[in-house]
Amino acid sequence: MFSRSESTREEAWFAAMEHLIKKDGLSDMNIVLEIQNPANASDLSRKIKRDFDQLLVDADQYSLHTVAETIFPGEEYRRHGTEGVFNIYPNEVYPIIQKQDSNCKGTYAHRLVRGINSKNQDCNPLENIINRMKTEIEYISTKKAAYEITLDDVDSIPVNRNDNPYMGFPCLSHLSFKLIKHDNKVHLTAMYRKHHYVQKALGNFLGLARLMDFVAREVGVEVGTLVCHSTFAEIDTHPKLGKRVIDKFIKDINEFKSDSV
Repeated sequence: MFSRSESTREEAWFAAMEHLIKKDGLSDMNIVLEIQNPANASDLSRKIKRDFDQLLVDADQYSLHTVAETIFPGEEYRRHGTEGVFNIYPNEVYPIIQKQDSNCKGTYAHRLVRGINSKNQDCNPLENIINRMKTEIEYISTKKAAYEITLDDVDSIPVNRNDNPYMGFPCLSHLSFKLIKHDNKVHLTAMYRKHHYVQKALGNFLGLARLMDFVAREVGVEVGTLVCHSTFAEIDTHPKLGKRVIDKFIKDINEFKSDSV
C-alpha cells in the first residue's frame, strides 16, 4: 500500500509515479492519494502537467483534457451551464463520441447523468445528488455522507448489470461525495478497481476536480479534498512512452524541484 497527501493533483500523481516506477511489474495495489486543493496549481504542478501532456501528445495518446472530458463534460458546462451537462452532453455530444472505438462501452460522464434507479426507472444520478445536497445544506443537522454514485451500476441497482465482462470499462467504480457544513465544502472520494497511471490517471484527476467544482458551484459551497483510491495501479507503458521515457521525465521533474528550492 502507498498513501500520500499533496497540495495539487499533479504533485500527488507524480509521487505515485515515483513509487510505481520502482515496483516489480511497475504496479502495486492500493494507491491512496489525497489531493488537498484539487482546483489549485503551483509552479511545480504546472510544470508536471505541461511536460507530461506533451509526452502524451507526442506518443499519439489522448491529452489530459480529452481524458478529463470522459469524466466530466467541462466544455459543455463552460458553454451552456447545467443544461450542457444534464442535457446537451448526453443527448447531442455523447451519441457522436460513442461511435469512437475508445468510447464504445460508454463514458463516465454519460453514466453520471443517465442511469436507472432501484425502481428500474430512468434517472439522473448527479442531478439527484446535487438536489439532495441543496436541500440538506439548509438544515442545521446536515447529512454528511449520503451522496453516492456507483459507476458500474448507476444508482445502486441490486443486480450489477455490468458484472459479465471481466476486463475493460468501467475502471472507475464508485464516487462518494461528503457535504461538510461546518467548513462549507464538498469532498470527494473516487474508487478505481484498476488505474492506468500513464494514459489515464492524471487526466482522471483533472476530470474529477472539474466534477467537484461543478457540484460545489451548484450547491453553493467550496471545493474540498479529493481522495483517489486505486485498488490496483500500474505504469502502463506504450511503444512511444516506455519506461526509459518515464524515467527521464521523473528525473527532469526532480531536477526542476531541486533548482526551485
